[in-house]
Amino acid sequence: MHTFLQDVRYAFRQFGNHSGFALTAILSLALGIGATVSVFSIVYAVLMNPWPYAGADRICNIALLDKAGENNWNGLTGPQVRQLRQARSVEDVMAANEWSLTVTGGDVPEDVQGIYLTGSALQFLGRQCWDVIFSLPMLRMARTHSR
Repeated sequence: MHTFLQDVRYAFRQFGNHSGFALTAILSLALGIGATVSVFSIVYAVLMNPWPYAGADRICNIALLDKAGENNWNGLTGPQVRQLRQARSVEDVMAANEWSLTVTGGDVPEDVQGIYLTGSALQFLGRQCWDVIFSLPMLRMARTHSR
């Protein structure tokens, strides 16, 4: 322990004698630690914990393949979803269907992406209805401007 304290005192004396080097070393360490933390935060958010849903590790996507093994984005029908819900190995089922439409009535027509969800979708994802509604960009913008 005595030699460790001597080494620490010696290091501080050297930092005092060579302040330019000390400043460069401290800034390099600070930038390195900051960059590492920011990269890990992005990796964690994108790769390790991408879905902020309850039980995200148990969610799976079922795709129907044609005879050639290609996914033609054919969704399950209503009876297929109901039959899947009755399976003992499945806890719950949520079905979704995307569509795109054009909204007119303004100066320029606008393409809008929409999604149909089954009635239990929000419960399936562990979200409250108000969480989803107030997280929509247009409603967030409307609430900010109305205050």
